[in-house]
Amino acid sequence: MGRALLVGLLVGLLVGLLVGCAGRRRVEPAPAHRDTSSEAPTVDRKLLAELAAGLEEVLGTMAQITAGDDCATMGVELRRLFDRSRPLFELARTQGAEPASAQVLTAEMDQRAARVRPLVDRIGQGLGRCRGDQSVVDAISTMPTF
Repeated sequence: MGRALLVGLLVGLLVGLLVGCAGRRRVEPAPAHRDTSSEAPTVDRKLLAELAAGLEEVLGTMAQITAGDDCATMGVELRRLFDRSRPLFELARTQGAEPASAQVLTAEMDQRAARVRPLVDRIGQGLGRCRGDQSVVDAISTMPTF
């Protein structure tokens, strides 16, 4: 697979995972006649808001890192960012696996969509400048997802 295609696919994955939350189908509430009070998990709204803010911050940092023309530095800095942010993505994945929490996390991401889209555009432009650099391609392959 060509490097340009690989970078394009990875940018598409990033857009789909981090911005695509706005297009996610919402979890439908349980029917009114069914008593789910004993089944309903506790949703930590504060934690989910912090997760969404953290994911937005990761994208902001990625946009800063990819703004430069030094591809080797970009690769190193992206890898560092991904290593530091891995626990955040793991927590988001865990919280997103629970339908009630996923609904709140999706709503939190939806609130940030207008700010996130320009970041993703900037990241795509920056990655495009370094699409042939192996350190950037390697770093993107380690990007955590949820």
